[in-house]
Amino acid sequence: MYFEKPSNDKSRSNPMQRYNNLISEWVEKHRWDLQVMSGRNQFPPRQTKLQNCPKCGKKFTENHIQQCLYYTTYQEPLHKQIAVIINGSSFSVNGFVGENDFRSIFPTLVGQRTESPIILEGEPTIEWYVGADANNFRGSLQQHKLIENGQITNWVALEKLWAFTFHQSFKGYPPDYPVILSELDTSNKKTREKMIQTMFEIFNVPALYIERQAVLALKALGKETGLIVDLGKDQCRIVPIIKGRIIEENLGVMNLGGDDVTNYLQSLLIPQINKEFWSDSYQLYSTMNDIKKKYCFIVQQPKEENLDPSIMNSPLKRVENIFLPNGDSIALFDERFLAPEVLFQPDLIECSEPPLHKMILYTIDHFEEDIKSIFYRNIILSGGSSLFPGLIERIQFELTSLYPNEHLKIVAEPDRRFLAWRGASKITPQLFKSICIQKSEYLNNGPRVYDL
Repeated sequence: MYFEKPSNDKSRSNPMQRYNNLISEWVEKHRWDLQVMSGRNQFPPRQTKLQNCPKCGKKFTENHIQQCLYYTTYQEPLHKQIAVIINGSSFSVNGFVGENDFRSIFPTLVGQRTESPIILEGEPTIEWYVGADANNFRGSLQQHKLIENGQITNWVALEKLWAFTFHQSFKGYPPDYPVILSELDTSNKKTREKMIQTMFEIFNVPALYIERQAVLALKALGKETGLIVDLGKDQCRIVPIIKGRIIEENLGVMNLGGDDVTNYLQSLLIPQINKEFWSDSYQLYSTMNDIKKKYCFIVQQPKEENLDPSIMNSPLKRVENIFLPNGDSIALFDERFLAPEVLFQPDLIECSEPPLHKMILYTIDHFEEDIKSIFYRNIILSGGSSLFPGLIERIQFELTSLYPNEHLKIVAEPDRRFLAWRGASKITPQLFKSICIQKSEYLNNGPRVYDL
């Protein structure tokens, strides 16, 4: 999906004008997209405006809007459903509170056209592409990665992604939806304030609740204390949480993740690959990433000589005739377990980060004995890179070999890739009302309202 370039560049000085330009041009010029997305000819019309506030009976004026909760001036100032937006380093997951399944999932990627295309007279100029379309047209786009190494790196592109989310996932207007928004576990105060400011000033949401992804993942399991081991695209984070609060000073971060596994797999398979065919580096990466997800696994023993020969010679461990897009085929043998081994032996790729199991131990060792025992019994895996078969057994083996007397319990839910979404969707409207930031509070206190 894509967005139109605002016709008036001066609109950037006025946040609401910028948002209105973005939405109105897109709606008017691409109604055929709306038919595909929502099965309707157009977005549902806004509700009739009221002359008097249903809360206090006063006539709506500029001053009244600043003071009263019913600042949106619509019959239903808060939509019946609370929107959930989870922006991960690889994918964004979106839906509503109380629903079992999310409404949409797409790559956390935005592309901007670098050259003006040849178009027919009267046709719109498409500038921004979001999600899958940013991949499909990557050859003519400047790709914007929104999240790198646990930090938001491009706020303009993030605005485009959020605008796309409201229309593609929720089929409505942002002012009609209270929002639960996830933030990265390594996010800082400045980033949080920027998120609050963007949601209230540009998207004009009526209420907002921001929470760390690790805390939401823990909520999904009905727990308040535990150790989240989040394996993402470019980072692994060990997040200690006590009574719903992240202990930030003891948060462990490894700048190593799923992308490093993919790149190492690619280097191992180079002898079998016809490099002349792969003029598109992204296509090569995407192919290797698919092979990684389908065939790679983690062995329990760290050294090849300790592996059971009967297991190594099993047909399940050797895969022949994996066909590539160019028609060639490759075979996988030890590459299947050597690639993800970088998580436990980073020196394989000349990385100075500590192994995953040692990072877990370093994080736990910062706490008192009673807290340590709780963490050992509540090690919770999350993130897309935690789906490797054998990962649970390997972590169990490594930790037990170092601390044989500790009672370990590793929790690995089948849908652990979406734990943050599950936790957010379980927040009830009553709880949301008590913990959210209302627009009126933001108008009175500004972005620092989160700390009040």
